[in-house]
Amino acid sequence: MLLYVCASATLLGALWVAAGRPALAIVSLAGGLAALFAVVGWLTIGRELQAEGRRSREEISYREQQRELTDAVQFIRTEAESHALIKRYLERLLKGTSVVVLTRNNSENRLTAGTDLNGDDNLAERLVHAEPESCLAVRSGRAHREKLGEDQLLSCELCCDLSRSSTCMPALVGGEVIGSILIRHDRPLVKEEWRHAVESISQTAPSLANLRTLAIAESRASTDPLTGLPNRRMLDDTLKRMLVHAGRALSPLSAILFDLDDFKAVNDVHGHEKGDEVLATVGAVVSTSIRQSDVAGRSGGEEFLVILPDTDRRGALVLAEKLRSTIARIAVAGVEQPLSGSFGVATFPDDATDPASLLRSADRALYRAKSNGKNRVEVAAVVDDDPDELALVTAEDEPVEARTAKPAKADTRRR
Repeated sequence: MLLYVCASATLLGALWVAAGRPALAIVSLAGGLAALFAVVGWLTIGRELQAEGRRSREEISYREQQRELTDAVQFIRTEAESHALIKRYLERLLKGTSVVVLTRNNSENRLTAGTDLNGDDNLAERLVHAEPESCLAVRSGRAHREKLGEDQLLSCELCCDLSRSSTCMPALVGGEVIGSILIRHDRPLVKEEWRHAVESISQTAPSLANLRTLAIAESRASTDPLTGLPNRRMLDDTLKRMLVHAGRALSPLSAILFDLDDFKAVNDVHGHEKGDEVLATVGAVVSTSIRQSDVAGRSGGEEFLVILPDTDRRGALVLAEKLRSTIARIAVAGVEQPLSGSFGVATFPDDATDPASLLRSADRALYRAKSNGKNRVEVAAVVDDDPDELALVTAEDEPVEARTAKPAKADTRRR
């Protein structure tokens, strides 16, 4: 079209010049130029209108997605759900990106992944010992960009030299950084995408903070602050849940209740600070001696409870004797008194069929261990001694100070 107008005006002007009418030639050329500018202007305006229409549609779509996000945030119940929501939303909003939510742990001394790492083993390795300030976005409270292949003056310990460029944005609430959102991308984020990401993170950050506060409160309400193990409340709830499952699966479940012998003397002689150190050490020993499926906690004072799903009496005796001998070898600096524990073992369904009865059975066995000389293991049901079982709980030729009873035979063994 433009070429046609220009060619026509030029040809007409040449004809008027050839005919000796230069004035008319000028008029023809001016008219051609005017028509040319009109067409160019029309095309330019058309393109601007199309671009404006496209931007308007994109903005309407973005606002609709924001409303959807606002509605979804209202129904989030846990911190993990909120992390998964912001990950899904940003990956849908920013096409071709992968998102990882990074959050402080409850003690605020570690930075952990709140969502899946999308198979990034390099990032997973860096997060093993990552502190909050390992992330530049968390440290500075400002967004940080890492461009692939670019030598930056200050690089982030976590997201530098990854397989893709990245943008890390802090999650800020009331001036406090509660974590960060790591966005990895192959192309730079355009201005509108950057704005959308900032707005979305700002919109969800208060919800993340509220759920985090709730999670910390719940954790503190169910955790013993001295040992870091579940407290009595958490143990009771866990035992109820595990017994229901054991009843449905027709599988055994054992409980080991143990008490540190003469612990009052430790407090009286060495002070409560050393007594707390002893309890914390015992808690660490217990937590590293059980399976991932087991639950160990401090039920009160110097008393601990270990819940063993899919474990019959024989398997529970093996672990109880292992714990007894390990505690007897604990040495705490400044505590000259030797440590020992008395253990009571009870098993579902042999000794009891409900949580309260199971704990009473284990407690009676514990009391019997105390009465029979301490530093020993007793089981709930007492019948004739079984030499085979006595041999089973012997640990590395150490003398067995446990009076065990012949248990009902079960096929399930502790793995």
